Amino acid sequence: MKAYAYVDRIALESLVEIDQPDPAPGEFDIVVAMKAAALNYRDLAIADGDYHIEVRPPLIPVSDGAGEVVAVGKSVRRFRVGDRVCAAYLPDWKDGPIRREAAARRLGGPSSGVLRELMCASEEDFVMAPRHLSFEEAATLPVSSVTAWQSLFVNGSVKPGDNVLVQGTGGVSIAAIQLARSAGARIISVVRNEKHREALQCLGASDVLLSGNPNWHRQVFELTSGIGANVIVNVAGGETVSKSLLAASGAATIHLVGYASGKIITFDIFEAIRRAAKFLVAAAGSRASFEALVRVLELEEIHPLVAQRFPVQNHGEAMDSLRRGGHIGKLVLTFG
Repeated sequence: MKAYAYVDRIALESLVEIDQPDPAPGEFDIVVAMKAAALNYRDLAIADGDYHIEVRPPLIPVSDGAGEVVAVGKSVRRFRVGDRVCAAYLPDWKDGPIRREAAARRLGGPSSGVLRELMCASEEDFVMAPRHLSFEEAATLPVSSVTAWQSLFVNGSVKPGDNVLVQGTGGVSIAAIQLARSAGARIISVVRNEKHREALQCLGASDVLLSGNPNWHRQVFELTSGIGANVIVNVAGGETVSKSLLAASGAATIHLVGYASGKIITFDIFEAIRRAAKFLVAAAGSRASFEALVRVLELEEIHPLVAQRFPVQNHGEAMDSLRRGGHIGKLVLTFG
């Protein structure tokens, strides 16, 4: 089989195609023919040597993927040949609060990921893909959508009528808009430019504000009759967190999901005290959260948004597009 790997060093220019033997399943393993893989900002951070965990070669990168079961071990009970599955990003986190030991194995770094034609692992490391989704759509779920679900409905609790402020147009942002809207919340989207306004409104955003307006946080209070945002999804970190805080209602929950704008966060503690704000840091989600997400996606017939598809051999082009940003939804690599 073919795979793509950092063999000698981890850098985008060192990601090469390699040949490996076709895997055979152990007693409790399944073999999955990968059909699609989705990129996350963490894939760039790993390639750039800017990830929060040490990652070493050799490594098959990329954490998010979906495929079809083509072989099963003799004692496998959860899946059968022909099932469509997604790999779990944190395969050892089955349920409950995250523990350090459950977060050690992370697909795509430091553990090898999904950028290979055939993936063999324990049946416990996979989740059944939503029946109504394509492989490309299902591939977007393991990090972005599960993080949005875990943040909004496990770590936090979005309620009907809540004002939910969502920053950005990436995978977590789009999933948060769709999921919070399905729960009956009002969505206010904050983006850098106008070009995605109509698409965001179609996805469920009631209002779209521009982050370049220095008074956008005041607009949030105007739109919500002086209440502010009950729940905030901040995907950029850095200096954007302090502005998010200014848009918060009393007792607001602010979910910190990413760090594209910076790893160091500063804010006015008096503003946080006045609002009794609660900050929660995202850490993806458990397999149980993933399975709950799948049920909701099927029930509500929600489709993740795929921004662009690339053949897997064009992974360099896809990574460049990810670095440039400006797209809405996820970038996906397809096999075969």
